[in-house]
Amino acid sequence: MSGDEERLAELDERAEALKRRRTALDAEVERWKRERDRLNESARGLRAAAVKHREERDRANEGVSEIKRGMEALRRELYERRGRLAEIDAELGEGRRRLQPRRDVEERLRRIEWEMMTTPTAEMMEREEALVEKAGELRRSLDAHKELDGREDERLRVLADIKATELAIRGCRDEITRLHEASEANHEEMILLYGKVDEERGRADDAHARFLERLSAVRAVDDELREVVGEARRLRGRLRESERLEAAERDRETERRKEELLTEARRKLDAGERLSLDELRLLYGEEEDEKA
Repeated sequence: MSGDEERLAELDERAEALKRRRTALDAEVERWKRERDRLNESARGLRAAAVKHREERDRANEGVSEIKRGMEALRRELYERRGRLAEIDAELGEGRRRLQPRRDVEERLRRIEWEMMTTPTAEMMEREEALVEKAGELRRSLDAHKELDGREDERLRVLADIKATELAIRGCRDEITRLHEASEANHEEMILLYGKVDEERGRADDAHARFLERLSAVRAVDDELREVVGEARRLRGRLRESERLEAAERDRETERRKEELLTEARRKLDAGERLSLDELRLLYGEEEDEKA
């Protein structure tokens, strides 16, 4: 085996090894590409979940702000109603102090009215004016009591409003507590998810780096394979040319040898010497060729 043939065998073996390496690297490239894409998709999903928790947290915080603004209005209402209650209590206290007890006033008015109905007219004429005046004073006192009763009803309404406002404020506090807890829970979950996003992206970056490494190795193998295949192609061309030249040389040598044998056969034929079977075939073949 010539040196070129040995080298060609080496190149073919190297090319096959490189092709196997290329196939293995292609599988690695695809594997790391899929892993990178999977991790990136996972990171996108985790980020979407984190954004959702952030939005939930922000909504809870906005809800707290709105409730606090509402609580300020409720506190102002509560302050005003307590002030109104204090005014009514003061007015009721002052009015009650100025008036006789209702029962006493009603009892005195009944006695006066009974007296006016049962006293003979002659006796009543002297006292009627004074009794009428006194009855009027008592009725005015009862009217004042009724007015105070109306103020008492207003006081109860204001007190009910105060209690309702206090309950509303307490409800706001409870809702703020609930929203604070929801905000903290969503914030913690958001931080946890963003941490996982960073982890997935880090792993995706590692997978991408491995993908690029394999891709670079594929290119290096392709470059080497092109060189090996190119050299093998050139060697094959050179070997084919050498074989062609050798075949041409063999053909020329065969023709030369044939001419020598033919010349010898003709000489023998002319000299009347005995010809061998091969020489006869050679002579007759020559004649057939010439006829053809």
